[in-house]
Amino acid sequence: MPTIFHMDSDDTVRVVDPGREPSDLKDAFSTFEQFEQLSATWPLRRLIAIWDHLPGVQRVSRFENRTIGLQRIWRALNPSAREGQPAPRRRRRQNKTELVLDMVRSPNGATLKALMKATRWQAHTVRGFLSRKVSKKLGLRVDSFRRDGERVYAVRDRLHLAAGE
Repeated sequence: MPTIFHMDSDDTVRVVDPGREPSDLKDAFSTFEQFEQLSATWPLRRLIAIWDHLPGVQRVSRFENRTIGLQRIWRALNPSAREGQPAPRRRRRQNKTELVLDMVRSPNGATLKALMKATRWQAHTVRGFLSRKVSKKLGLRVDSFRRDGERVYAVRDRLHLAAGE
């Protein structure tokens, strides 16, 4: 039997006694969809008040949006809602050093404009990064040349240089 929740007028969520009929309660819900329907007309600050009344949660001043607020409240009320589901796997974000190295190691290298767009850096920052970080600190040889009127940067790894390339 699913747990039935009731919303009090002071924005506190309580679990309904199993013997009590939920039809007696105006603001009762037992599924996320029912909770979503019930709260459709509530202002976002009421969701914040409900969240702040939950035991063991860190108070918030706002939610990013209504859906996120409802999902967080539901997960806090129903820890079993996540059981049986694998934890979401987060991909590690590629840092800008890795991004630039991947781009300049590609067979055709990377244009200055492409590097600027990918990193959101200005031209002098890209050139400085290639000079300081890639050339000096990482010890990689950066080739710079013009192709079709555009500046192109390419890196050849040490392994290729040792082979006589």
